[in-house]
Amino acid sequence: MISANLTGFNYYNKQLQKMTQTNNTTQNTSEPNPKISYTETPNNKIITFKGFLPEKNLHPDFFKKSNSVDKNLNQKSTEIVNKFTKKLLELKTNSDLNTTDFNKAPGISFYLNNENIKVLMDKNKNLIKSYHSKDGKNIDIIKEYITGTEQIKTATFFYKDSKLVTEIDKNTGNIIRTEKYRLDNKLQEIQELDPHTQKVIQEISFESDGTTLSSKAKFDSKTGNILEATYYDFSPEGDRMVTTIHDPATGRIKKTINYTIDGMLDKTTDYEPQTMHKISETFYSNNGKIAAKIDFDPISENRIKDTYYKEDGESIDFTVDY
Repeated sequence: MISANLTGFNYYNKQLQKMTQTNNTTQNTSEPNPKISYTETPNNKIITFKGFLPEKNLHPDFFKKSNSVDKNLNQKSTEIVNKFTKKLLELKTNSDLNTTDFNKAPGISFYLNNENIKVLMDKNKNLIKSYHSKDGKNIDIIKEYITGTEQIKTATFFYKDSKLVTEIDKNTGNIIRTEKYRLDNKLQEIQELDPHTQKVIQEISFESDGTTLSSKAKFDSKTGNILEATYYDFSPEGDRMVTTIHDPATGRIKKTINYTIDGMLDKTTDYEPQTMHKISETFYSNNGKIAAKIDFDPISENRIKDTYYKEDGESIDFTVDY
């Protein structure tokens, strides 16, 4: 159950790596000076450049970001996805037992269907909990029951290097939540599942301390397609936060959002969901206002227009056509 969506994540990982490759389109600095035209508007004068724009004329915020954000954020976001996929692949469902002592568990002991079982009941002989062991020494499973019934409320599975706690839906009897813990009992991952389709609808991963977020993803309850994912990196040189928005019909990425360490918008990228071609990139200043936008041809992905904004993030400073 835990690894049911690995195929989708592997596909998504490949698509994101392809998507996040830096656009290496170069400009020909030997071209003549650009043709400049002016357009008067009620609010301001728009300067339009045709051809190569000298480096010194670039908007300071945009030039800084175009050199650092593209390389650092795209490289780091790929590393984060690789790291997340690796964690998914490491999830194990083997039946190796840990050292949890079955003999110390409370309850009445009996042997049934090649399994050692201890049953704990209340004074009214209602089932409270049962302990299960194959070898009679180490606990495999602990089950908790809904009071007054034999219906399982939660089941905890013990493995060699981890444990998995599952919550059962009382109406369907299906798993609706899982919590995976590391050997040191620190939380590694949470999954929430649709009680009817058994598709994962949300998945949250944590760093080794068990509290720091590593990633969070939401999925469609019917198709299992990923809808939105956020990847966290709080290391000194990390991206801090990258969110991907997906087409619900296909699961393909249609937008990525990069944030700064302070949670401010840094960059957004829009994609054509069918071809995964980049459509536009929007860069933001430290005040959260739009600094610049790059438009791309949806077929060739060639850069076709740059738009630079004034400090208010709305008034156009100048544009560059390619």
